[in-house]
Amino acid sequence: MTWNDYQKNVADFFISIGAQAETDATVRGARGVHKVDVLVKLTHFGINVIWIVECKLWRTAVPKDKVLTLQQIVQDIGADRGLLMSESGFQAGAIRCTQSSNITLSSLNELKEIANEELYKTRFKSISHRLKLLIDRYHTFIPWDKFSHIRPSQLIGNSFPSLFTIRTELFKAMGNSFPIRLFNSTASNVEEFIENCETIFQDAEMEIAKVENEYNANLANNLKFYRSLKEDTWKLIEVCENLVRNHDPVAQNSIRIEAVKVMKRIGSKTLKVRACTNNNSFVFVNKIHKVIVDQLYLDLVNLDLQEKDIDETRQNLEKAYIEFEKVFQPISIPPAPTIPS
Repeated sequence: MTWNDYQKNVADFFISIGAQAETDATVRGARGVHKVDVLVKLTHFGINVIWIVECKLWRTAVPKDKVLTLQQIVQDIGADRGLLMSESGFQAGAIRCTQSSNITLSSLNELKEIANEELYKTRFKSISHRLKLLIDRYHTFIPWDKFSHIRPSQLIGNSFPSLFTIRTELFKAMGNSFPIRLFNSTASNVEEFIENCETIFQDAEMEIAKVENEYNANLANNLKFYRSLKEDTWKLIEVCENLVRNHDPVAQNSIRIEAVKVMKRIGSKTLKVRACTNNNSFVFVNKIHKVIVDQLYLDLVNLDLQEKDIDETRQNLEKAYIEFEKVFQPISIPPAPTIPS
């Protein structure tokens, strides 16, 4: 067997277990470009895994320096694992320096057992990662409050408890303790467990995406109320300025009548904004309301109202709105509307 045959056999094995394998690959790292014998890529549940494989078809055992070189390449590229292949064994120093590292020494015959073990570890790691992402997305809506307008019944479907079942049974699967019951299905081996997890993940993805889309639709509607409330408060500021500049009593009465209409709209819209405010941001909408009632409304009945009083009210309103907008934000999955300016 030639070195090219050896290299090809290694790549073919990885392809046979569902990985991508490229021979004589060029890979760019943080400190330079590296030529590697075989570049292996796997994807499980959204996690990308990269292995670097070096093939040494020598008549003598591979020395320590070849292991150190592979370690440097793996570190520079950020690969998950490096495999050094040899049919003539490895020197004692080479074996010692791979202990507690992500470098694996192997022959072609040993590769299948080692790769399958690594593949299972990668699959379980991927399941754990995907599980955490989905549960975190559910937890976005817990505790349930009126801000999200999402009802608990929308989350407690089949997928939510199934995710927690996976988390409970994952360690049994890693210990090869079968059969394992996953809510509405039973797995007799690792392959069935992974397949059942994928089905649950797909269902959970659809359920939580539906909730997120409804949340964002609600938020988009809520933001319209908020934007309209801001517009009316600035309108009332203008009314106050007109009062200061107009000294005709008849005109002032007309201005105050206009103010009452705006105040009614503000009252109605404030209630709508409160109805879509969560526990974290409720205190900040109260600050906005306090400035409106304790300053803006009092400005309208202040017979000695001056420009500086209006400026102070405006500044306090702007500050209150800015504080509220910092917490009145959409979830990040999927992309949602932003606060209007």
